[in-house]
Amino acid sequence: MAAVTLAGAACTAATLTVPGVGLWYASVELADAVALSGNVSLIVLDTTWQGYVIAGGVVDGRARYRIVAGAGGWGRDLPPRAYANDAGLQDSRLLADVASEAGEPALASPPTTRRGPHFSRPRGPASFSLNLLAPRSWYARPDGVVTFGARPALAASALPMVARYPDTRAVELAATDSVAGLLPGTATEYGTAADVEISLSDEGVRARLYAAPAAGRRAQAWARLIAAVDPGARFRGTYEYRIVTQSGERLNLQPVRSRADLPDLARVPVRAGVAGYRSNHSPGSQVLVAFLDGDLTRPAVVGFDAPDSPGWLPLTIELGGPVPLGVARLTDPVQAGPFAGVVTGASGRVKASV
Repeated sequence: MAAVTLAGAACTAATLTVPGVGLWYASVELADAVALSGNVSLIVLDTTWQGYVIAGGVVDGRARYRIVAGAGGWGRDLPPRAYANDAGLQDSRLLADVASEAGEPALASPPTTRRGPHFSRPRGPASFSLNLLAPRSWYARPDGVVTFGARPALAASALPMVARYPDTRAVELAATDSVAGLLPGTATEYGTAADVEISLSDEGVRARLYAAPAAGRRAQAWARLIAAVDPGARFRGTYEYRIVTQSGERLNLQPVRSRADLPDLARVPVRAGVAGYRSNHSPGSQVLVAFLDGDLTRPAVVGFDAPDSPGWLPLTIELGGPVPLGVARLTDPVQAGPFAGVVTGASGRVKASV
């Protein structure tokens, strides 16, 4: 019996790559010119991998295919979709919708965390939503089902060692009867395997286990490459900061979420979007900070707390230029030249509360 088969057809060469994060995929060459499409089973010794043919066919009497985990839907483009729930949106609901629209099976152990009241899913591949909602914390099982969380720790394999690669922190094992348990999370002498590559060649079945960061060596390499090409990417966003103190017209701020990996900011100018406005802000209230033109040297406060937030109301508000405008509430005593009185009426179109 062939060591590796695809939809029952014997393979003469195959490479199955199982990353620590994301979908596993395989490239295979068949012994016979067998035409395949759609859902297929890739059997490597004693382990079955359920995937989908995304490319390949028969050319010049040879059949080659590329397989990806699942039902082939994670690469499908999904339309944009907006959600709103004042109680907060649950990730499991958002992810279930993505899987359903992509035609993929139900997800295993989706996260139940809640996020803010709004979520706008952009147009793009279904897998983009997985990365957006559960970054670096999802992967496909051999049965093609996507699951979430860290991969389980596995004991070191007892298969015979055929090579060590200290430069890439990898070990290569010879497999004759079984590859069960050879997954990211397996212990090796160089550390926990983050990526596993199982290949069939003239030498038989070999498994190469790479010890690397949990996200996987390829993911880390791409992240470093993107950061090097576009180091200012993070400074093109808008971030929540908390007011610590106010220095004149400028604010000293701390990031609300430490995972954003942003620094404290000192003496940040306020650009409120309203001409002739200034205020003394409430310590502890939250503001929105943007880096103008994506320049990390030009942070500015461009927004404030929502009206239903505890820190929405500033301590004082000042309107006007060199001669500030006075604002009085109903029942406030006022002085206009020699005349004194109490405000008893106001415009129905203008409201002020300080």
